[in-house]
Amino acid sequence: MTSRIQSLAFFLALSVAAQLGITLSHDVHAQDAEAINKLQGEAESALETGDVELALESYLAALALEPENVELLGKLADLASVIGMSDLALDSLVQQANLLVSQGNKAGAREVHEQISAINGQIPEQMAARFAAISEYTEEQASAVENWQIMSSESMAALNNGDVEGAIGAQEAALLIVSDVFGQNHWFTISAHRDLGFVYRQSGAAEQAEIYYTQALNTAELLLGAEHPNTLEIQELIAELYSAVGLSEEAAFMREMIAGTL
Repeated sequence: MTSRIQSLAFFLALSVAAQLGITLSHDVHAQDAEAINKLQGEAESALETGDVELALESYLAALALEPENVELLGKLADLASVIGMSDLALDSLVQQANLLVSQGNKAGAREVHEQISAINGQIPEQMAARFAAISEYTEEQASAVENWQIMSSESMAALNNGDVEGAIGAQEAALLIVSDVFGQNHWFTISAHRDLGFVYRQSGAAEQAEIYYTQALNTAELLLGAEHPNTLEIQELIAELYSAVGLSEEAAFMREMIAGTL
């Protein structure tokens, strides 16, 4: 699903920044504001007609223009929660809460934290524990995490600007950082493989995309289990890739596997 692909790359930067207490600055120009309003309108119209994927795409595109838009983050979280994309909902809520705290809106932040708690309560405890175990990092490793986040953000920015070579180079650097510091059996490394696959997918290099997606999937299945939401996200990326290159049977089989775990 296109919306899932976009969410993974964009919210990689947001979620890591949220863990570190960082907000991604972005000046909103008049042209961006007009585009954001248009995208919000498209999202609302899509919801009225039941086109959830278009609504997600529109909200994500608007947030790419203004990552610190609290209202947009809330709308995206609500939609993601309703359709069962708990990881996306949690990422956007964490970022929203951090922004509200920085603005001094403690009441608003408390409400968002209640939403976060409610979503966390829907995720089986064992799954949450597995993810926590492979996502830990020490204070000494925080600078590496920040560097990874910076390179991932640069990769996404280059991709948005049509600089495919720059996007690949930045994401390869991001992968190298986390691989060296955390090894292969860590969520940051899994997600870095996944996001490099995404960059190659966007560049049209399907074979390279499949290599990195598959590496991410194999490690995720080993460490998190086939039924974990993060593993399912990667499976959906591979299914979308297969659909894009005309491998309809393979895509259908992958989606049957996903449905079988839900």
